[in-house]
Amino acid sequence: MLQLLYADEKVPNRFKCCYKRFHVVPMSKMIAVFHGLVFTSALFWYLPQSIYLFPIVPLVFVTAFHGFRSENPAPLIALQLYLTFLVLINVLFAISIFAVSMVDYERLLVFIGHAKNDPWAVKVVLVLSAKIVIGMTSVFCYWHFSIVRACRQYYREQRDQKKYVQLAVPDSFLNTTIEERSRIAPAPPKMTNTA
Repeated sequence: MLQLLYADEKVPNRFKCCYKRFHVVPMSKMIAVFHGLVFTSALFWYLPQSIYLFPIVPLVFVTAFHGFRSENPAPLIALQLYLTFLVLINVLFAISIFAVSMVDYERLLVFIGHAKNDPWAVKVVLVLSAKIVIGMTSVFCYWHFSIVRACRQYYREQRDQKKYVQLAVPDSFLNTTIEERSRIAPAPPKMTNTA
């Protein structure tokens, strides 16, 4: 199973990820499964409020799996847009946490879920850990975005290569034999009148 993840030496480095050990296609499939499970479980966890988000599951993840199955880069745009949205939401959330921590520190601690009677050092560690977790989540989502982008590029180059191979050498040329009919010699020099 793990052998399917590793990339060959023939694969260019731009189609490798995780310290150039794994190929981007199986990693993109794992990313789609991971985000599909996380998103679906979050929908079921917050079910009464999240009923309007159910069309996102077939729109994003079913089209992504269709793109993986057909090796078509176009259906993977939905997964890439979903990951872009996650990165933007995480960045905006990090900016808002930073702004609220500068303005009203106590309200942020109540929002995080801690009592007001904690020591000051615990409050600072809580806010810093919240910022670190949100920052790491945005970096994690951007890393997933870059892997899916490389997978789309890989599928696009594979499709273009198949089209190029079909157009490059016609079959009639491959079936003919080359015979030498006349000898190619340089043309005699022309005499010019320089008077």
